[in-house]
Amino acid sequence: MQPLPLDTPRIYMKAAVDTSRIIVTQDVQLIQEVVIKGRRSARASWENESYGSRYATLAYFCASDVERIIDRGEKLPSLYEWLQSKNEFFVGNDNISNAIPYENPIYNYWDDGPSYRNRPILWFLDNEFMFATSVPRQYAKTPHISEPLVYDEGLFPVFIDEVKSVYVSEKPLDVRHIKNNKMVGYNYVCVYVYLQRYKRAKVKGMRFTHFDGYYTPQTFVSPNYSILPPEPDFRRTLYWNPNVATDGEGKADVEFYNSSKCRQFIISAEAITKDGKALVY
Repeated sequence: MQPLPLDTPRIYMKAAVDTSRIIVTQDVQLIQEVVIKGRRSARASWENESYGSRYATLAYFCASDVERIIDRGEKLPSLYEWLQSKNEFFVGNDNISNAIPYENPIYNYWDDGPSYRNRPILWFLDNEFMFATSVPRQYAKTPHISEPLVYDEGLFPVFIDEVKSVYVSEKPLDVRHIKNNKMVGYNYVCVYVYLQRYKRAKVKGMRFTHFDGYYTPQTFVSPNYSILPPEPDFRRTLYWNPNVATDGEGKADVEFYNSSKCRQFIISAEAITKDGKALVY
């Protein structure tokens, strides 16, 4: 769990639990009353990479390249320079580094800047539409000098150490949710950029590792089916035994009970012969 930012509002409340619908087991314990001391921002789900990866044709991850470049003592490239080095289909001038989107989306359609396979690019930052580049002139609109800006200068990332991942989608997506979107029905490409939320030290030899999540180690559990268990059985691993010994013909019989939801089995086996040969099935 990530610590809450200092400016995150805290809320304190009591939560009631309907104990009549909960079956207490070794892994499920009743909490009669909970005090919620913080809440997760809704923006965390909005910034989830699953949206960009859903239709992605290509995906790029910056961390390993950043570490190699720092270890060589070289200057970090801009995001667009890095994308061009990865993919020759990105062409055009760099007008996205430190780019500022205008409050009125109609001014965020530019007739210059990067294109992909000679197609316009719709740029998203953490799933939020920023601007479009290399759009046909009939769609582009020059902003007024007095047009107010939504964000401070430097919103869109410049260097790759600011970026966690980039997804490129050439598939037609439904982007009609973009206010004043002019590109519906046009042959565009979507590029989703996700920011790196953790500051990395630019020190030679230092490594940066980001974990999206992890599972705590758990002992394999096999319910006692000599009697029908009172609770549903939702195990994903139905049988695991590291001590199966075969007979003289190399055969062994195993038995296991199905779970409440399993519809098909995936079976794998690993073995060691008497002479130390490893077998995998």
